[in-house]
Amino acid sequence: MDGVPWRICYKGDLLKAATSVYQDISFGNDYLSIVCKKNTSSFQEGIYLDMWSPQIGSDFIVRYSTKGEDTTYTPGVYSVDYSLPQHMEITHFDTINRIVSGRFECTLITNWFGSKDTIKVTEGVFDTHY
Repeated sequence: MDGVPWRICYKGDLLKAATSVYQDISFGNDYLSIVCKKNTSSFQEGIYLDMWSPQIGSDFIVRYSTKGEDTTYTPGVYSVDYSLPQHMEITHFDTINRIVSGRFECTLITNWFGSKDTIKVTEGVFDTHY
């Protein structure tokens, strides 16, 4: 993101991280939400991927948020800026083995208290069980 690799931790990292997948089929449509969070001693950030009726080739929503433990820090919530080029695509959707994979590139923007800060996401990928 913005030229710096963002990933949940690999073995040996000092960060704590969590990935969760939520599935809801109660309204007749499949809905998946993939959440990847990273925590340090004073900061949390997360990427959220929301998919309605997922299938190969379909798109999804990307969001990003930051939150500091210091109460004076204002969290940021970023969503896709659809006025700029973006690409979000599910590349693998296996309902038998319950695996979903995809890739995404976009510019995220926040309007948190009037801020127009942006984050450029390139070569985003995910591959997870649900």
